[in-house]
Parts: sequence; C-alpha cells; structure tokens
Amino acid sequence: MTFPPLKGLLRLRITLRAFGRVACAIASLALFPVVALASWALDGNRVVDPVAQATSAVLVPSDSGEVFMAWIDARSGYDTDVRATLWTARGLPHVGWSASGDLVTAVTCAKYDLAGAPDGEGGAFLVWSDNRCTGYRNVYLGHVPRAGLDGLAWPTNGVRCAATTQDQNAAAVVADGAGGAFVAWEDVRNGEADVFLQHVDVDAHVVAGWPTTGLGVLAATGRQEKPALVSDGAGGTYVAWLDRRTGVPQVRLQRITSAGAIAAGWPVAGLVVATSTTTLRGVTLRSDGAGGVLVAWDNLVGSVTQLLVARVTSAATTAPGWPTSGVVLCAAAGDRSGLRAVVDGIGGAWFAWQDRRAGDWDVYATRVLFNGSRLGDLPVNGLAIASGAV
Repeated sequence: MTFPPLKGLLRLRITLRAFGRVACAIASLALFPVVALASWALDGNRVVDPVAQATSAVLVPSDSGEVFMAWIDARSGYDTDVRATLWTARGLPHVGWSASGDLVTAVTCAKYDLAGAPDGEGGAFLVWSDNRCTGYRNVYLGHVPRAGLDGLAWPTNGVRCAATTQDQNAAAVVADGAGGAFVAWEDVRNGEADVFLQHVDVDAHVVAGWPTTGLGVLAATGRQEKPALVSDGAGGTYVAWLDRRTGVPQVRLQRITSAGAIAAGWPVAGLVVATSTTTLRGVTLRSDGAGGVLVAWDNLVGSVTQLLVARVTSAATTAPGWPTSGVVLCAAAGDRSGLRAVVDGIGGAWFAWQDRRAGDWDVYATRVLFNGSRLGDLPVNGLAIASGAV
C-alpha cells in the first residue's frame, strides 16, 4: 500500500478499515468504541471536498468515542482559514457542528502548523501560526467546546500567545488540568530558533506571573526546535525539543510548573534524553500515568531511520528497568516517519509509524510495556498493519 507523505496537500478523510487486529486496537483506543457501524463507509467518510485543499489535519479525541477534526482550509481563495468539526462514533456530525467544518478563525492571510489537544472537558484546544498579513508569524490559541462555536466565550480568531514581531512556528499545546493550556513554539526573536512557552488560563488570559511575550524554556546558542508537550499530572508540563547548541544533535526534556518555574531537581538546561552523531528529526511525548513521561524520537543514521523510546520519571531520572539509551522500536533498513503513540491503559503504549522498508509507504506498529520490555509475540522491527503496493 502506498501512502502519501504526511505533509502537503491531502483529502481529509476518516477511515476505519480492516487493517488487522493491531490497527483496529490502536484506532479504538485513540478514538472510537470497538463496534461495527453501518454509517462508516468501507473506504472512509469524506469530511471536506477537494476544493477546500485541506492541509495540516488534526484529530483530537472527545467524549463517548467522538472526535474533533481540524484542518487548514483554502476554500475561500487566497486566504487560508482554520476549520473544525466534531463527529460521533457513528461517523456523523455531532449536533451543533456542520459536516464540512465550522470556522475557528477566518482572519485574512495564511495559517500554518496546526496542532491540537483535548481540553479535559470534552472540548479541544487548537494552536497555529498566523501571519495576519504582517510579514511575520505569531502563534494563536483557540478553544473549541464540544457544544460548538456559537456563543464561544474565548476571543474570536484565537488568543495571541506572545506579541512579538519575529516568526513563531511549530506550536504544540496541552491542557493544564484547570481549564487552561500550555503552548510551546519555536521563536527566532534572538536570531536562531529557541523554545518558548506560554500558560493561558480558562478565561483566555496569560496566567499571572508568566511573561506576556512567553517564557524562554531555553534561549541558548544553536537551534532549539520542534517542541512537544505533555502534562506532568500535577498542574505543570513537560516540554521536549531537539537541541543543537553543542553541534551534536540532542533530545532534551524539561519540567515546568504551573507558575513557570523549573521543577525541583531538573537541570536548568534540560535533561539530555538522547544524543546522536547524525540527525534527529522529531520527538513525541506521552504521559506514563505515574507522573513520568515517555519520550520517543527518530534518529537518521545513513539511509536508516531508527525509532527509539525512553521513560523518564518526575524526578528527572531514567525509569527503573529502562536503558538510558532508550528502547529500540525499529531499526530496519529504510526510511520512516510520522511516529505516533497512544498509552493503552493496561501497562504499556502502542507506537505506529509510516515505513518505507519495502519501497512503498506502509504502516507498522509495536508495543512497549512500562517496565521497558517489548511484547514478545510482535516482530522486532514492528508488525506490518497496512502494507503492499496498491
């Protein structure tokens, strides 16, 4: 089966197919109850028509198997907008939502780098970069309630997270557990990209004590880029990023409290989770359910993209039973991308990715237990759950 790259133009569809029991398990854990529903088409239910030129598709789980779908939409012409909709587990628009998406923002000019996360109350937070015809991009945060956008209490077109005149890109978001959210992004105000963080409360205001232009998680020489966020379960957040300050690519992790301070016991410059002699391309975070965090990354070595995961405790130490260098998810020949993770609720986490070991873009998955061991009946380099040229 041939898959397009994750970036670029796509026809946004939600598809439940018989890709095997492992694939169905991942889909159901992330989004839908395990039931067969006649309202789902075998080849997927169309969300938007091709005329919308939908890009940057984002899925955010809601309550009762429902799912938010959001994307950057070009149906209006030159300008791009952010649209979202909420669908039920039966593949139908939820009451209060249109099938092809309601406007989250329609301010003129272009939107970029859409991302989202659950708000903890059945709704979703969405973040994006937005140039608003100014010549530079700033990050905006929007709140999308489950009931729909009519009567939305938050500002129309989102909250500006940090008012600067330099580009802000690659935003990430996570709920703070109190109705607000943390937002991280790449920021070039100091020349090369640094990672900044903002904390917005339930009323769409910057939390007292936080800088209005954002908190510099790390403002150092060299690039700090591609931030990822996950809750620490105690009102704060973990933030990870790719760090190039030493000339050697690293994955670093920091824990920030709700007040904007580095958590006790954590290094000021962030904990080094991984170091590469070649190229690191991305980082993914998931909570381990015990106050710690799973940190997964992809490491390009020659023509081989390796996937690895580490588990770090709330005290900035490697979890017992885990190697300090991480557990290898896949080291097969070939390229791979789009690493995704979901905690399974029964002592482990599933990881899935696009994989080109056979020439076409296929989908593979594997499972790692929280004690650092691999599921023994799965292949060493992952199970093919959607493969073969089509």
